Amino acid sequence: GNPRDKIQAVLEELDLQSGDVVVDVGAGDGFWSKEMAKQVGDKGMVHALEVVESKVDKMKKDLADIANLRPYVSPTDTTTLPEDSCDLAFLSKVYHHLEDGGRVEYLRHLKKVVKPNGRLCIIERLPAISSGRSKSHGWPLGNLIEQAEEAGWIAVGSDLLRSTYHYIAVFVPRELFPTEAQPKKR
Repeated sequence: GNPRDKIQAVLEELDLQSGDVVVDVGAGDGFWSKEMAKQVGDKGMVHALEVVESKVDKMKKDLADIANLRPYVSPTDTTTLPEDSCDLAFLSKVYHHLEDGGRVEYLRHLKKVVKPNGRLCIIERLPAISSGRSKSHGWPLGNLIEQAEEAGWIAVGSDLLRSTYHYIAVFVPRELFPTEAQPKKR
């Protein structure tokens, strides 16, 4: 099963509002960018980031009629977007492609790019129930949550996308949660 078969479930989880700004990291052919562009409407914007120039060229051609979708080439270690500019950072089946040793740094970068009340959403394959080639094209959820927490995110939900071998995990900046007051000693 493919996460793309679960468009409604994913879009519900993303809960995008009109006017939201999204960065789609590793947008590929622009499938999710196109769906999210519909959700955020004319006042919103989807930055469809890709490291492969030919994919960006193809998106520019195929999705030229979508005014609020901007495909662009980006380095592997940054989105090149300004701080506090996005409501959502979205990665579908991309996290395992990030550079080994560079994942936490990248999540820290995304935390700067995302607004203080924004979110990070990652779709990834569960390696534990995959086999063969697909096993390496995935990332353990526990490991992702640890790395995200190290980068200052807090996991607020994760769900298996039914009948696919993929999960969707949603994170918010730790700062959204005030530090719990210590109970007073009696």
